[in-house]
Amino acid sequence: MHAPLRRRLGSAAAAAAAADVTIVGAGIMGLNIAYQLRRRAPDLKVTVLERSKSLGVGSSGYSTGFQRALYAVDETTRLALDGMAAYKDWSTYLRDDAATAQFYETGALWMLGADPAENRAAQARLASFGVDADVLGADELGARFPLLSTEPTPEYDSEGDEVAFGGGELSALYEYGCGHLDPAACLEDLLVACRREGVDVRLGVGATSFVTTPDGSEVTGVALDGGHPTVHTSSVINAAGPWFNKLNATAGVTLSTTAVPIRVQVGHRHVPEEYLSLPFVGDGWGNPDVGGIYFMPRVANKQLLFGSIAPRFEQEEVNPDDYNQSLDPDVRSEFLGEAPLPRARNHRSANPSPAPPPPPVNQTRSTTASPASTRALT
Repeated sequence: MHAPLRRRLGSAAAAAAAADVTIVGAGIMGLNIAYQLRRRAPDLKVTVLERSKSLGVGSSGYSTGFQRALYAVDETTRLALDGMAAYKDWSTYLRDDAATAQFYETGALWMLGADPAENRAAQARLASFGVDADVLGADELGARFPLLSTEPTPEYDSEGDEVAFGGGELSALYEYGCGHLDPAACLEDLLVACRREGVDVRLGVGATSFVTTPDGSEVTGVALDGGHPTVHTSSVINAAGPWFNKLNATAGVTLSTTAVPIRVQVGHRHVPEEYLSLPFVGDGWGNPDVGGIYFMPRVANKQLLFGSIAPRFEQEEVNPDDYNQSLDPDVRSEFLGEAPLPRARNHRSANPSPAPPPPPVNQTRSTTASPASTRALT
C-alpha cells in the first residue's frame, strides 16, 4: 500500500525533500494524520511541526473531548461513530497497552425543545445507525435523573418580571454510548505513538510560511521561525487550527467556504460528588431562543465542565495570538449561580458544599459560527 501512497504524494521536489510529508500543527488532527501515514507507509518520511513547546495550546487542548452520534448530517454521524469506536478501544487503536486516555461513557440527555414526535424521529434515525436512545417525558426524566429539574427555564420581560411559559410538554432524548476523554491525555498518547512509528515531531518549531515554486503552483517547503532551516518537502498538510488561514495566505491558498477563528468559552467548577453520575446535558427546554448551555461532569477531577452554545457567545472573531482568555462577566453571572450546577433541583442543592470559583478556561477554534438553540439552565 505504501508504494502507491508515495507515488501519489510525489512531486518535482521529492528527490531533494527532507520530508515526504510535512504536517503543520501537532493537535489531534495533525498527530493522528501523521500516525496513520506512518502506519500505512512505514518508509514515508513524515515531519510534524508545532510552534508551542508543549501540546494542547490550541483547539485540541481546550476541547471538551465529548463524543456523540446525534448530528443532523448522516456523514457526520458516521464519522463520529468511527471516532468513538477508536476512542473506546484507544489502546488497540494506538497499538499501545500503556496508553493513558480512557473513554468515560456518560450518555447524553438532549433537552433541546423538540416535541415528542421530533424526538421519536431522532430516536429512529439513531437506531438506523445502531445507536440506542430513549424518548423521555417529564415524569420519566425526573425519575431517572432526580437531581435535575424538569421545570422550563424562566423567561423575564424588560421589567424583570417572569413571563408565563406558553410552551408544550417537556420531551427529551437520551442517547446511549456517548462519553468523553481527556484531550491532553489523547495528545500525549498520540505523540508517543507517532514517535514510536518514526514520525519526526518537532515541538517549539513554528511554521511561518510555505515555500513555493516561482510560479506558485507547487509547495516545496516550509519556512520556520527561530532561525531553524527550511524543511524541504514534497507535500504539506496544514493542520494549524485557528492559525491555518494565515499560513495558507503565504501560498495564495483560499477556501471555498469561509472559516474564521472564534472565541468559545468553556469553564469548570467543582461540584458535590452526587452530581458526578449525571450524563452530558444539552438543554433548550423553556426558552431556546435566548441561548443555552451544556454541562458535563468530569469524574476524575470532580468538576463540572460547562459552555454556552448560544449564538451570542459564538460570534466573536478573534486573533488567536491575542484574545481574552477569561470568562466574560455575563457568562459567570448566567452559568455560575448559587446552585452546584445548572438545572439542579432546588431541594437537592440547598446548602451545597462550598465550591471554589472556577478557573477561566477558554478555547479558540477555527470554525464557521452557526447559531444553535439551547439556553441557560436554572
